[in-house]
Amino acid sequence: MDSIVEEGSIKIFGEKQEIVDRKMPVFYNQVMKLNRDISILLLSAFSKLHTARPSLRIADPLAGSGIRSLRFRKELEKGIIEKIYVNDLKPNYEKYLKKNIELNNLNQEDFIIHNEDANLFLTNSRGFDYIDIDPFGSPNPFLDSAIRALRSESILAVTATDTSALCGSYPGACKRKYWATPLRNHIMHEFGLRILIRKVQLVGLQYEKALIPIFSYAKDHYMRVFFLNTKSKKLCDEISKKHSFLILDENIYGPVWTGDLWDDNLIESMKREASILDKESLKFFALIAEESKIKEFGFYDIHKLAKNKLKGNLPKFEEIMNFLVSEGFKVSRTHFSPTGIKTDAPKELVEKVLLSK
Repeated sequence: MDSIVEEGSIKIFGEKQEIVDRKMPVFYNQVMKLNRDISILLLSAFSKLHTARPSLRIADPLAGSGIRSLRFRKELEKGIIEKIYVNDLKPNYEKYLKKNIELNNLNQEDFIIHNEDANLFLTNSRGFDYIDIDPFGSPNPFLDSAIRALRSESILAVTATDTSALCGSYPGACKRKYWATPLRNHIMHEFGLRILIRKVQLVGLQYEKALIPIFSYAKDHYMRVFFLNTKSKKLCDEISKKHSFLILDENIYGPVWTGDLWDDNLIESMKREASILDKESLKFFALIAEESKIKEFGFYDIHKLAKNKLKGNLPKFEEIMNFLVSEGFKVSRTHFSPTGIKTDAPKELVEKVLLSK
């Protein structure tokens, strides 16, 4: 492993891998760069909103190449982080990570390195302000130990790459792993994301920990949610009230989280910090920031609506959106689908603008 790869301000020893497998040795997954970019932006923005809180104790239990933790240390402003606890079960992991810390001229004392099972690591190292669960596949095996290791008013970041289950390709697997029936239509990615959120919340409820989504998205082959954890029986009860089924075509789907996917104050803080993103990541974040203003479950697929309604050419998205705004409604493109729009306008009005062209 003599090659050096770069991401952000960090260099590491490793090989770029676009197709990954849990049996591989330590590797660098370039597809997840945006995942890490957003994590850095969110922590930077969160620290600006909570200036009175102490520095963060960060845990990276499934660290892989360690690129996330190294970027946290180098790219986040001084004072945000107290210590970073980095763990991976791969053989000789401590030796490998120390080489990368040295390569980037970082202080070895800023990192507490572990080389053990992720659940064992979390169980033996409680009291974290930020835990990042970014596994290969489902996050399920790590949720219990991660949630128990959280301090109050802390952040849990969860990635799921088993989107085929969450999005309905394998409904049986979704029922077994996420205790919900998935939906296989144009909103399947948003629906799957909401299934994931509810599952994480259910694990937290048993410990009276309320896990509220503050930033969520689906991208490529994965789903990603950041939760704010608060120790509160009252908030736990409120969360439970927002777990609902969806009845569609005489079939029942879910249950899912029906509350907000984003926190407005955090989004505004992230906007002020967004210059740290590269062009591609900034474009993706800007789309979500616009979409987050519309507090609606689901969205309309314009191509699907037009298929049986439209005889002529499909209007441009800008024309459709401008019409809805002129009628007093909110509207945005959605990151869940290139042919979708999220709006608080009724379906009949969206269809009206299609038929008027």
